Amino acid sequence: FSHSISVIDTATNTVTATIPIEGRSPQPRAIAINPAGTRAYVVNLNAQSISVIDTSTNTVSATIAISTNASSNRSVAVGPDGTRVYLGNGAVIDAASNTVISQGSLDGHALALNRDGSRLYAATGFFNAMQVLDTTTMSVLGTTPLAGFALDIAYVDDSPVTPQTGWYWNPAEGGRGFFLEQQDQFLFMAGFHYDTPGNAIWFVGQGPTSNSSFASPMYMFQNGQTLTGAYVAPQAASSPGNLVLDFLTPATTRMTW
Repeated sequence: FSHSISVIDTATNTVTATIPIEGRSPQPRAIAINPAGTRAYVVNLNAQSISVIDTSTNTVSATIAISTNASSNRSVAVGPDGTRVYLGNGAVIDAASNTVISQGSLDGHALALNRDGSRLYAATGFFNAMQVLDTTTMSVLGTTPLAGFALDIAYVDDSPVTPQTGWYWNPAEGGRGFFLEQQDQFLFMAGFHYDTPGNAIWFVGQGPTSNSSFASPMYMFQNGQTLTGAYVAPQAASSPGNLVLDFLTPATTRMTW
């Protein structure tokens, strides 16, 4: 075992960083990334711990000891809002404080969450079964027998997500916001933020939604009417690029451009 985490550039398929996991033979077993892409959670089977990696610096920012049912901790999953981290042994971690807030007796070789994070599905390996848990109480809602040893699991939900209209923002990044308005399958979006010199700017995008996603050029305008001045027709400015929204839940959206 290398006892480290490799970071790969998907554009070139090359390793760009190697992150060592400290400890005596920690044996990293599984990894999960939070929805914002800012934290990675690594299960260290032998070390009986979770390493929290800051993806902006590719360094371990915290280590969380797992003391209860640690030998069954082989997997990890992060909730859709990034506030909870679920472990294969049934424990739950609060992502804000990096502390274990509840223990469990699960033996999950692999985990998957449904879209809104209300259900946790666990492949229980040696027990040849899949268990479904309520993430609010971490109680088992049902068990499905399987034909053999289950090492992995995936949850697929192809039903479309209808986003909530209103304001969206990242609580960790104050000073900018995005507004969504949807009528039927047509969506209008406006973004308010700043350019590199610090000037307040805004952009808009519009178009149809498709399969829980939205794509549009970002349109920007300048030299238009002031708050109290006479009307002046605005001029189109250079577009900063195309915008893509993926609606993960009705209230959670991933934005890329």
